[in-house]
Amino acid sequence: MRGVVYGSICSELAGFDVEVSANGLILGSTSPAPARELDRLNFAMRVPATLLLEAPVSLRVRVKGISEPAEAELLYTTEEQVVRAFTLADGAVAMRAGEIVGTLNHVNPDALPLKVVAYCGDRLIGSQIFHKDIPQSDGLITSIPLKLQIPADVLDGTPHSISIRVEDGPHLEGSPFVISVLSGHDLAHRLGSLERLAAKLTDDVDTMQTKIVDQLADQLQSVIIPRIDAIVGLQRASLERQLAAMWRMLPDNGFERIGPPLPLTATFLPGEPFIGFGWSDNFPNSTGGRWLGRSAHLALQLSDRDDAVLIVHGAGSSTPEALESASVEVNGNLVSLTRIDDSSTDTWKLIGTVNRASMRPGGALDLRIRSESTDVDTTARRNAISLSISRIDIISAAALRHADEALSDAQCLSGFYDPEETAAGERFRWMSGFGLASVFVGTRQRARIRVGGPMMLKPSAAKLLEITVIGADAQTGPVIANESGWHVELSLGNVRDGVAVLAFSTEAHHPRNGDARLLSLAVSHIEVLG
Repeated sequence: MRGVVYGSICSELAGFDVEVSANGLILGSTSPAPARELDRLNFAMRVPATLLLEAPVSLRVRVKGISEPAEAELLYTTEEQVVRAFTLADGAVAMRAGEIVGTLNHVNPDALPLKVVAYCGDRLIGSQIFHKDIPQSDGLITSIPLKLQIPADVLDGTPHSISIRVEDGPHLEGSPFVISVLSGHDLAHRLGSLERLAAKLTDDVDTMQTKIVDQLADQLQSVIIPRIDAIVGLQRASLERQLAAMWRMLPDNGFERIGPPLPLTATFLPGEPFIGFGWSDNFPNSTGGRWLGRSAHLALQLSDRDDAVLIVHGAGSSTPEALESASVEVNGNLVSLTRIDDSSTDTWKLIGTVNRASMRPGGALDLRIRSESTDVDTTARRNAISLSISRIDIISAAALRHADEALSDAQCLSGFYDPEETAAGERFRWMSGFGLASVFVGTRQRARIRVGGPMMLKPSAAKLLEITVIGADAQTGPVIANESGWHVELSLGNVRDGVAVLAFSTEAHHPRNGDARLLSLAVSHIEVLG
């Protein structure tokens, strides 16, 4: 980029200016112009040479004057990236035969004209302007010769500090340097001159430091500190994962290990802090979730020793195509998904199983959600959105294998109420009209599952029960219902990832005792028979 911000917007946004900011500091605005592509408008804006930035830097571009945000963001995390992106040019200078000579390197033609200035202390002693008529090829100008004459009165035998830089920008390499005519001076005089020059340079450095601190103070308080939590969060999560992996690699020496165990569940709630990008800022929205555009990323942590169940709770979609094209990747591996819609609430769920082979040692979990929808509401001039997510759960099979009791939260994933007990002491959970439950089958390729409970709100709830199995092939037997309760058996085959998800659907009603809940079946066991 080399000091110039490039971009494009769709032609429907013609007439609106584009505003560019870095770490919250507005750099300026520009008006996009028609491009060769008929449906695009291009823009290019030179950043101020006075800009002082340290990594990390967030470069944000937004379209001004529209009701809904239309913006894009780039994050530069290293000093090298920041220098390469925002420095107009670099170069090197030296003193030769009373002249300042050197080169200006890696110049962006779109950043021209550039002015190089030379100062003796606070006095301007020379300048050179580089115009756009410099011969160039495609890309950056590799090198431009530089030569500045030093006034004769500066060469007076007294040491002087000479600084050369792009106007209002950083020093070129080799600057500042000290010049002095040494002939005719004895050693003591030269040492005294150097001491005075060193003292002056020290004062200059102190003054420059004060100026720099003043210029950076506003950016530090208003931009860097508010963003530091996200950057530190990424680094902290990475370090914690590395430390956890190191502790697990230690030999068993009889002492208690103090390395933190990896979590068995990972949850994304849009209203709580998270590490990721690609998500809208406006939360909560009308759907109760958080919107994403074409793709969004989450950095999570989960036990790497077992398969897992993935559930994406959807609160809405911009178009039917956006939902149809939805996909999820875990650590770069595509997850096979089953979608279940709830027409009564216009919500949906994407459910899949994650193989242990997709897990990374140390528990790092990189989750990406994608949608191919690129629709833009041009009437409201709204940025592209695709899916609204209200919650994401990833549950390790270890949470099922090591569950302290049946019908745990790790097993009853969704659509179940809190545990209760019958008069005889049998533990159960009421299910609403839709429920999700997970079953751990381990290394078995085939398994027989029995699901049942002590009662149903109405006999029709058992008769109308439908079960969809995710993560395995299945044959469902008849539902047996009588005065003592109900049960159904399923035969699973081709169990892919050591865990299967059962999706129950039936009719639900409000009980007559004034209970406000919608109830269908009481579930007391979901067990593997063999």
